Amino acid sequence: MALRSPHRLRRLTGAALGLSLCALSAGGATAQEVCGEEAAPDVLRIGVRSDARPFSYRAQDGGAARFAGYTVGLCAEFAEALRSTDGTRACFREVDPQTRFRALDADAPADLAIDMLCGATTATLEVRRRFETSLYTFLTATTYLHKPSADLSGGAVVGVRKGTTSDENDKAWRPTIRYLETAFPGVALTHRPMESHDQAARALASGDIDIYVADRPILTAILEKLAAEDGFRIDDGVIVVQPYAVVFPKRADANGPRSDLAFRFNRFLIERKFAPEHFAAFRKSLVELFGADLDVGFLRIARIQGAIPIGELAEAETAPRN
Repeated sequence: MALRSPHRLRRLTGAALGLSLCALSAGGATAQEVCGEEAAPDVLRIGVRSDARPFSYRAQDGGAARFAGYTVGLCAEFAEALRSTDGTRACFREVDPQTRFRALDADAPADLAIDMLCGATTATLEVRRRFETSLYTFLTATTYLHKPSADLSGGAVVGVRKGTTSDENDKAWRPTIRYLETAFPGVALTHRPMESHDQAARALASGDIDIYVADRPILTAILEKLAAEDGFRIDDGVIVVQPYAVVFPKRADANGPRSDLAFRFNRFLIERKFAPEHFAAFRKSLVELFGADLDVGFLRIARIQGAIPIGELAEAETAPRN
């Protein structure tokens, strides 16, 4: 499986990237409803991130703020498909990486609870054990952003986003620190958690941190914010593979029609995105959005997922045999 494209796809400028993200995130919906403290039982609550550009983030649309990004766009389009089919309403609720999985639990507080998590979520085995997950929606890898010309003789401060797979409390931190120790031999590394990717961008610019660890497309979005003449660059290596998915509560914890939400979303992905008749348009949108950060390995995975048959289980025989 490739983790870097064998050919360099063109990288969008900041303005073009913003237009692509906003167009994709619209998902056919004319407005975004924000979940109240206690959303009605029949409303689909979509959990989104505010700082995980280009997957899920808060953007300005004229004078109003709205959630945008690749994963937000997929979930918004799915919600619109549900609305046109059975009238399901949807609302968006901002979640924090540190509490996003708690929001999927059956006993989550009403002002925190969500029915699907649409951000930049890695489908780890532990996530799959605790929750329902969709087919893979993206494939990327963790790496780091730094300034190669910086003097690190006195040590380096490594920034990571709290509550993500880059956090020192996550099992992925061990291979991360080993990778960095190899990349920066003899340099004393100090860990510093960041409250947001936006804070990390400011910390890099001010010199409060020297290295920032995150998934490659997120680092690319941060690099867009930093002055080009500052000499920052993203390392070409792969620390940890990150397959993304949309996450749902366990079926036993879901209520009524929401119990088959993961199935319905997977069917949406297969029929509207991954299927052969739609794949060319889906691939084009990915190339336009991610440029050089699009891994051809995900395109292969998406094609395979598009060939998965929907299927139908045979009804169990209930009549007694003669």
